[in-house]
Amino acid sequence: MAENATIIRKVSNLKVNYDTLDLNTADVWAYEFALTKGANEHSLYAMLIETIEPLISQKCKPFLTHSEAKSNNAYVIGYSQRYAYRQTDYFMWDDDYFDYRENLIIRYAEVEAKDFALIFALKLRQYHDNLTALDKFLYHQLETNFNSNLEDFIIFLKGILIQYPEFLGPKFEKKIFQWREDFNPLAVIQTGQFAILNDPDYWTPIMLLINDERTRTFFSFLYQERTNAGKPFLEKKEFDLLFRFGLKVPPIPLPKKFKLHTTPQYRKSIIECCTYLFYERYSANLKNKMAFLQFLAYQLEDFSHIKEDKDFKNWGKNFTKNKLKMDLPFDIQKYFDLIK
Repeated sequence: MAENATIIRKVSNLKVNYDTLDLNTADVWAYEFALTKGANEHSLYAMLIETIEPLISQKCKPFLTHSEAKSNNAYVIGYSQRYAYRQTDYFMWDDDYFDYRENLIIRYAEVEAKDFALIFALKLRQYHDNLTALDKFLYHQLETNFNSNLEDFIIFLKGILIQYPEFLGPKFEKKIFQWREDFNPLAVIQTGQFAILNDPDYWTPIMLLINDERTRTFFSFLYQERTNAGKPFLEKKEFDLLFRFGLKVPPIPLPKKFKLHTTPQYRKSIIECCTYLFYERYSANLKNKMAFLQFLAYQLEDFSHIKEDKDFKNWGKNFTKNKLKMDLPFDIQKYFDLIK
């Protein structure tokens, strides 16, 4: 792998478009074509064209048909030799001619898994000299090709790291697992309807008798208290994201919600109890119970099954001190004392 990395750095005419976050066959082909000429290494390039030629010929129109080629010898004469030596930017398929530079977007659900994996891996290696730009690509791919399913995406990434160690070695492995460690669920919502989730003006504030700083201090039990499994309900970085706009309700449920670390003793209902106690003492409107429930259901996976108005109403009927089990395994009073 180290030898291959050196080869990449030697090729001066390689151009990487870091704004191309989709798997575009033209983008991947152009990089590999330039790399092949600079390094005189054809094996990966051969794998690439064997993969994309059927896709391009199936999904794109030829730029020159067989009948048209008869009167256009420039593309025909010497083609076989140029193609054999990887010196052409087009190819022949069923007697028609296609361009490698077709902007064909590859989707995970639309191609063979092995084809997607190769194209993904080759696009990934374009970030060899700019790993800081890789995060944006990974978040985009997570959303567009893996439906924001982080577990499936990580399994896929581990697979290609093992499959292609010759050009995706320890450097990429370290970066990808750092990305996983620092994962921000809200970073996948940059486009379309989810873009509004990054704008606090779209979030509905819950009217309180105390300010955001004191609110965060109370709810800090989420990362300060440890369950009997040794983990907090949320990691500090998750807590900071949950309260990044204060105690506000997002305009729509998050596409990727935060998951509580719970045990039979440290159950999710503890969060309900503590939220209720906070609502009872600091809500500026005790008729606004629904907003507190939406805050939980829209952002925490553990309450995400509550979706319909009728479900929220039924939940609200049980969101009372009489119906909630207040046997908390830690002293919640100390968090109230912190904000006096």
